[in-house]
Amino acid sequence: MIEAYQLMESHSVTDPNRFSYFVEFAKSRKLSDIKEYLPTGIALEDKFSELVKEDRIPRADAVRDLPTILRDKSARKKFLDGHVPFDEALEMAKERHPEAASSFYNKLKRATEAMSNAEESRVRDEVSQDQQKKYIITDLYKTARRFAKAVGIDIQQVDRKKRSSKDR
Repeated sequence: MIEAYQLMESHSVTDPNRFSYFVEFAKSRKLSDIKEYLPTGIALEDKFSELVKEDRIPRADAVRDLPTILRDKSARKKFLDGHVPFDEALEMAKERHPEAASSFYNKLKRATEAMSNAEESRVRDEVSQDQQKKYIITDLYKTARRFAKAVGIDIQQVDRKKRSSKDR
């Protein structure tokens, strides 16, 4: 709360009704990781304070959704340039990044990233020595194939399309 107050004071925000916006901002870990997505020369704290002063964030709890907008290039640009309101920018970002709106898709994306970033030789050694680890990966593979089929995704067709696009 002290950080929120200091941020308000340093950016000359005097409306006490805006304090909760700054509290949400100060406690957000997601916002602290978002600076890399902002255009060069824009300080997150300055831009946030400007958005609050201009009443561009509809409610204090909407501050929690600001990272979703700022991560998406198109939504970020349109929102920061003032071409679309907050809620419209949020919907745009969620459409392009379903993992931002759904814990199910978020978990799938995190699992995919974990597998993509895994050190294959280390995992190969681990599964050769530990049957439980081997079972987890085998079960994941079987479940993913079964689930894809159940929701109408033909894995073999996807694989063929990937191979044919690589051949071009």
